[in-house]
Amino acid sequence: MARSTNHRHDQAVLLRRSPYGESSLVVQLLTREHGLVSVLAKGVYRLKSRYFATLDWFDTLNVEWRATGGRELTLLVAASIQTRRHRLATDLERYRAALTLLELTRAGARPALADPLLFDRCTQALDLLLDPAAPPALVLVGFDLAFLDGMGLSPALEHCASCGRDKNLPTTPRVPFSFGAGGRLCISCADAARGHGERIRDVSLQAVRVAGSLKRTPFAALPRVRLDPAALAGVRELLSGFLEYHLESPLKSRRPAPRPPRSLRPV
Repeated sequence: MARSTNHRHDQAVLLRRSPYGESSLVVQLLTREHGLVSVLAKGVYRLKSRYFATLDWFDTLNVEWRATGGRELTLLVAASIQTRRHRLATDLERYRAALTLLELTRAGARPALADPLLFDRCTQALDLLLDPAAPPALVLVGFDLAFLDGMGLSPALEHCASCGRDKNLPTTPRVPFSFGAGGRLCISCADAARGHGERIRDVSLQAVRVAGSLKRTPFAALPRVRLDPAALAGVRELLSGFLEYHLESPLKSRRPAPRPPRSLRPV
């Protein structure tokens, strides 16, 4: 009896690739209409491979794959580049930002579960990283906020995450914030939470206000935003902690760089 064969066509962004045998790759793709898909690209390292210079980071691809009954891995049949973003590899800061963006995208993607919004936000953010006017850190913050919104985890920044009111919010330089409750807290709710033994953080009011402003800013308008680097760093720290809490695992690309050995530090 002949095995049933299913062909699928879609747009895709490469999220992970691993060697398979001597000349092949197992490639994890975020597709626009089919969610997370893992495929086997056979013979990709051969000199006459049909995938030569195709399965690179950051590009938007047109892919076709075939799922054949009885095989452990789905087979990649064809791949071509729709949008080339090779210039991201020529700038270290933008390259690292793009990898950070892909890691967060991978954390939100699900096998065979379509999420066109996540795909579109990912490719839009990659396009923004090509814009010299858009600071990479600002693009990452904008993507973090869009990612959280798409996951239904958008933090409360302009009202109390517990009672929902915008009154009685403290305006001191440091304000109460709860990752578990979902954001900023008013004085009454913060006191009640502390009384119940919940962990309440004191975060920068400036970071909360800047994050709220960026949350309202259209993604395409980010290159026109001008922010003090210290304020932007505060927002990144706040959102990184919020993401780590709700994803329940640390993101490797968000870990601080290790300090060099004492013998190698400048005097």
